[in-house]
Amino acid sequence: MVETEKGKSESVIKSVLVAFVIALLAGSSAPWWWGKIFPSPTAVVSPQQLPGPSIPDDNVSPANKPPSHDKPVEAAPVTETGDSVEIVAISPSTDQVLPNDRPFALTARIRYRLVSADQWLLVPYLEQFANDDKCISSNHRTIGMTKPDRVTIKRGDGEVSIQFTVNANEHSDLGDRGYVAPNASAWAGFDSQGRVIVIKEGLWYFKDHCYKLGQ
Repeated sequence: MVETEKGKSESVIKSVLVAFVIALLAGSSAPWWWGKIFPSPTAVVSPQQLPGPSIPDDNVSPANKPPSHDKPVEAAPVTETGDSVEIVAISPSTDQVLPNDRPFALTARIRYRLVSADQWLLVPYLEQFANDDKCISSNHRTIGMTKPDRVTIKRGDGEVSIQFTVNANEHSDLGDRGYVAPNASAWAGFDSQGRVIVIKEGLWYFKDHCYKLGQ
C-alpha cells in the first residue's frame, strides 16, 4: 500500500515537471500563476514618459507664472506710491478756442502731494497736437514757454501756479491748427554727467485739459 502511494506521488511530480517544462518553452502561453512564481523585471519608464504633476495655478509662485497677455502693462501712476499731482484750476476754460495768430497764455494752479521722496523737480510744458488728434495721440510737439520753467517741490502737500505762454504765429511742424494741452514731468534731478533723471513723464492725461488751437 505504501509503495503504491509513493508511486502515485512520483507520477504526480513527473507530471508537474513536464507541465513546467512545456510552459517554459511555450513562453507566451504560460499559465496565470507563472508571473506569480517568476515575476518579470520591472519596466523602467523614461522621464519623458512620466506624466508631470498637476499643480493648481494658485500653488505656482508669481515669479514662475507665465505673463498674462489679457491686458497691456501700463506704467504705474504716481498715485500708487501715494504721490499725486493734478491741475485744480486753469484759465481760460478749455471750451475756448486759442488763437493761432496772436499771443495767448494759460494759467494753471497745480496741487501736489509728495510722500515717496524728499523733493522733486516739477517741470511743466505745453504740447501741440495735430488737427485730428484731440490731445490723445503720442505724436505731439512742445511749444511756447513756461514760467517758472521748473519748480522744486518738497515732501508734503502744496500748490504752485504755472503760466504757459505762446507767441503770435508760433506753432510746430504740425501746422497752425490742432490742439494744445499742458502737462508736467517729475525729475529726481541730474546724474554725475548732467543727464536728467526722469521719475515720470506726464503726470496727468493731456485730454483732461485740451484746447482747440486756431479756427
